[in-house]
Amino acid sequence: MEIERTGRLGAGRRIVAAAVALLALGGLVAATAHAFSKKKALSLFYTKDESDARYLQQSTADGLYAAKSDVYTKSEADGKFAASTDVYSKAAADAQFAAAADVYTKSESDARFAVSIWASVAANGSLIRGNNTAPGSGKTGTGQYEVKFNQPINGCAKAVTLYGASFGEVTVLDHGTDAAKVVVFTADSSGAPADRQFHLIVMC
Repeated sequence: MEIERTGRLGAGRRIVAAAVALLALGGLVAATAHAFSKKKALSLFYTKDESDARYLQQSTADGLYAAKSDVYTKSEADGKFAASTDVYSKAAADAQFAAAADVYTKSESDARFAVSIWASVAANGSLIRGNNTAPGSGKTGTGQYEVKFNQPINGCAKAVTLYGASFGEVTVLDHGTDAAKVVVFTADSSGAPADRQFHLIVMC
C-alpha cells in the first residue's frame, strides 16, 4: 500500500511539473509575440531625425516665403491703383470725345475742303514738282503741254500762270478725251507760241 501511494504521489508531481513547464512555455511564446508586435508597431513611426529630415524647419520655411515687408497690405495694394474717382465711366468717357454725329466722314471732309492738286512744269515739259500728279505729262509741241493728275478734274476750276521775268500769255483747258488731264498753251508777249515755265493749280 505504501509503495502504491508513493507511486501515485510521484506521478502527480510529474503532472504538475509538466503543467508548470507548459505554462512557462506559453508565457514565453506570448512575450515573444508581444515583443514582435511592438517592434512592428514601432516601424510605423518616424524617429525625430527622420521626421526633421522629411519636413522643413521653421527657419528654413520662413526663408522660402516673402518677409512681411515684401508684401502689400490690402490698403497699400489699393493705393497702388487708381481710385474709382480717377477712372472714367463709359458715359463720362463718351462725353470726353465727339459723338459720331460731330465727326466728318472722309467723303464729307473731302467735300468741305479743297483737294490739293497742282503742278510746276518746266519749259521743256518736265515736271519740276507737284501734288496728285500722275505719269503722262509732257510737251506736245511748241508752247503746248499736257499735265496729267491721278483723278478726274474735268469738273474742277483751273488756274495757270507763267513763271519768269519775261511777259507772255498762257491759257488752260480740259483735255478732250482724258478727264484727269489738262492742256496748257504758252506764248510770248506778241501771242506767238513759245515754250515757257508755268504753275498750274486745280481746285475741286
